[in-house]
Amino acid sequence: SLLISIDPGKASGFAVLDYTNLGDIKILYSGELDQMQTVSEVDTLLTDAENPSDYEIVMEKFTITAQTGKNSNAENWSPEIIGAVRYLAFREGVAFSEQTPAEAKNFVPNDRMKNVGIWHVGGEGHARDALRHAVLYLVKRKGWRPSGLLATE
Repeated sequence: SLLISIDPGKASGFAVLDYTNLGDIKILYSGELDQMQTVSEVDTLLTDAENPSDYEIVMEKFTITAQTGKNSNAENWSPEIIGAVRYLAFREGVAFSEQTPAEAKNFVPNDRMKNVGIWHVGGEGHARDALRHAVLYLVKRKGWRPSGLLATE
């Protein structure tokens, strides 16, 4: 069972995890990609997969607010990436879901990510955010219960 986790943006956090054995979750890839690389990578992974249904995709939800419209630097990277990936998931029959940034940050602070061994070094934090969404997804949807997620002092 494979999970693609994405924090979409001009620089997107991108991670692929193998959670076939919940006792031994493996990070197959984590890094930061530009917007077109992100979509292309999902397309390649799903197209090359023997069974695309082995994959699930979770993405950070992007909500357009009044403030979004006021931001003169606002680009459409996030909603465009989400739409393109949602289509690829639909085309290949892959489960697709979204989670809010607040949900992931509140539930999986950095210390807890390190405690469970799901971590990325380098970049601007986008890869870590993708992994943060993966951890939340695996706990909420797959029943993963690593002891390191318990609150630390």
